[in-house]
Amino acid sequence: MDCNIYDKCNAPICPLDTESMLFGIWYTDEEVCKKKDMGKCLWIKNQRKLQKGEKTQKRGYFTKEMLDRNITLGKLTCGINPDSINTAELEKNWIESRKPIKELSPERKKELSDRMKKINLYCKK
Repeated sequence: MDCNIYDKCNAPICPLDTESMLFGIWYTDEEVCKKKDMGKCLWIKNQRKLQKGEKTQKRGYFTKEMLDRNITLGKLTCGINPDSINTAELEKNWIESRKPIKELSPERKKELSDRMKKINLYCKK
């Protein structure tokens, strides 16, 4: 994967940097990967969602594994406090308390797509 802004980017979690993907942490006031084709990744979508949520500003850090979960904004949506004693245990509990995103089968994707096409045709009438 090539990135024309890799040398200028300050995103702490970078898809081109394996170490940051495994061990990197991200705060809501830090940069998000700007590579255009990466914008479809759940973890990047969640970073952008968290940055927009006023209630989550400057409330702990997130790892890529945390960002790959269902994240719903709310007053209790916060990352891990870096000053905590057992951050590894807190991170594990945080991840376990949120459902992973389920991948849809190709058949289910087609079924939903066909259903949406029918709805769109009906709405245009």
